[in-house]
Amino acid sequence: AQDPSIPDSPQHPFSLSLQAMGVLAKVLSLAGMLAAAEAACTTEITTVESFYAMKRDFDLIFDVRALNEYTGDGDAACNAAKADKCNMGHDPSMWMLTNANRTDMAVVYKVGDAYAVDTKIIEALKNCYGSLAGTLKVAVSCHSGARSEILQEALVAAGFACGNMYNVMPGADGMYKANASGLVKGNTQKGPWSCTAAPVTPKTTPKEAAAAARDVPLRTASSGLLFTVFAAQFLLA
Repeated sequence: AQDPSIPDSPQHPFSLSLQAMGVLAKVLSLAGMLAAAEAACTTEITTVESFYAMKRDFDLIFDVRALNEYTGDGDAACNAAKADKCNMGHDPSMWMLTNANRTDMAVVYKVGDAYAVDTKIIEALKNCYGSLAGTLKVAVSCHSGARSEILQEALVAAGFACGNMYNVMPGADGMYKANASGLVKGNTQKGPWSCTAAPVTPKTTPKEAAAAARDVPLRTASSGLLFTVFAAQFLLA
């Protein structure tokens, strides 16, 4: 039986409190579901064929691998860890996002057993493209979908629309296995970019720069030798 000390009236403070708590519980539940849906953005491209069919529709295509992976510089230690990982290069429509504070220039990297994302690149992208956050269509790629998912989630958390942020699940590994000739090496062929607030990849990799520096004395010496031979021939003629 109902406690006679609590009138059966919606005006009673205790009765109103119960009603308010019920509404609040529903609101919190809905908010929780919305937050969970946003955190678990699963907009994906699952096949290489789908990526090639869609890539012209994207405003930007990001590659979040390390520099030696993106340029395909053949680094032996990298390839020993995973076959051909640094032999692949990248699709020529992809722009590599860079972290100037790391030697590998990666914006997504391991911290302990989990991946972390460079917060500065997220801020730079917000500053450049925040006004287009609801409409900008972006694809994100890495080796095989794990690191690109981290950046995808970070962009969604920063306000970019989940429905327009695509994780390219096959990554460079899938593209390389499907058609290695479709990928390019070095850093001269890359996708569109217009964000001056973010750092850009160097024109040459550290490995290429070191090789070029070693070659300079050789080229100078060779040039001097050729000049000496030419001068001797001229004087003996």
